[in-house]
Amino acid sequence: MSTFNRSNYMRKFSIDNQVECDLGDNNWDLFKMNKNVISVPITQSDIGRPDYLSYRIYNTVEYWWILGKLNNISDWWNDINDFMLNVKTLGK
Repeated sequence: MSTFNRSNYMRKFSIDNQVECDLGDNNWDLFKMNKNVISVPITQSDIGRPDYLSYRIYNTVEYWWILGKLNNISDWWNDINDFMLNVKTLGK
């Protein structure tokens, strides 16, 4: 399982012996990336496409949520005020 799987940072609880993830309660204290921060330019066509940005930056669509967290973006259409994103590199 990937270290950067977003469900790793969701609080978990058990209901009827079934483990559930609380989508509204993230445990970001567990989210630590000791990599360099770089700024990546984005274009107007990138607005509203976190999947595309994730693929362009990390070569996978799976890390769009990391971009949102690092840049305080929850609404990919309206929360982007700058055409630069802060990105942490993911190398080993």
